[in-house]
Amino acid sequence: LMTAAINTMGDSIEQSGIEDVVEHIADVWLYLGDHAATSGEEIGKAMQKASASATEFGMSFEWLGTYIAVVSEQTRQAPEAIGNAFNTMMARMHQIKAKGFNDEDTTKLNDVAKALATINVELMDDGQWRAMSDIYSDIAEKWGEMDAKQRGYIATTMAGTRQYNNLLALFDGWDKYNTALETSRNATGTLQKQQDTYMESVGAHIKQLDTEWEDLYKSLLKAEDI
Repeated sequence: LMTAAINTMGDSIEQSGIEDVVEHIADVWLYLGDHAATSGEEIGKAMQKASASATEFGMSFEWLGTYIAVVSEQTRQAPEAIGNAFNTMMARMHQIKAKGFNDEDTTKLNDVAKALATINVELMDDGQWRAMSDIYSDIAEKWGEMDAKQRGYIATTMAGTRQYNNLLALFDGWDKYNTALETSRNATGTLQKQQDTYMESVGAHIKQLDTEWEDLYKSLLKAEDI
């Protein structure tokens, strides 16, 4: 799971070092797991399925993790299913970007641009495809203003008929996790905090056990005196 996540980190490994990157990955997974009805392990498993496609589209590790956490809580699907869903959605966009259309349902580049234009969201910027995370953020800002028909139209065009429910789940749960979108900053130290909590808990149990043994020992000594 760590290897798949590390592959999404790009230049961060050279800049920060592998140990810091691994700690950051664990921090983000645990932070998101704590803020959603999911877990760091589930997020990692889903990411394993989707990280390659997300990386090709320039999607950061933190963004992908947040998307997975939101959909995981909204749908409670198996993490592998969520990862495959994002992989499929990204592959769809890759194909439209590279070929101008999607083989599965013949959705064209212009179809995507037209759908986004209905809510005043741009697909391209100076002739270049915008970052998918920026497009998603712009859609999310408009989501509350859209009716069910508009939402279905956008989701189907972007994700296809097989995965549009997962994209709907992402945007439906977006506002609740607005604070989680700053995961790179907010997650720092989560692993250490949980480790400290665990050690304090273990330490307390050991101390309690020591006290119980001491009481038992004293009881046995009194019994011998009697």
